[in-house]
Amino acid sequence: FGFYDHVAKEWKYSVPGPFIRARVGDILQINFNNGDASGMAHSVDFHAVLGPGGGAPTNFAEQDETRVGYYLLKKPGLYVYHCAAAPIPVHINNG
Repeated sequence: FGFYDHVAKEWKYSVPGPFIRARVGDILQINFNNGDASGMAHSVDFHAVLGPGGGAPTNFAEQDETRVGYYLLKKPGLYVYHCAAAPIPVHINNG
């Protein structure tokens, strides 16, 4: 197997993004800014958030837009989060 370079969508120069620790009953406040210079839209699907798309429809942002979301956390567990803007598989594969 050979090695190859892969361009990733990093979060403050880190892949994966930061670990978010919260407790049941907490309100998660997300200030999401899409600073992607490519012009691609982005959002965040928090699997811990109840409702359509894990909150992704409420924080969908075009280039240079900022969205603020508040989410009441009701279920305990360890959850992933990822971009939910089309094309979703490409976003997930890029980190």
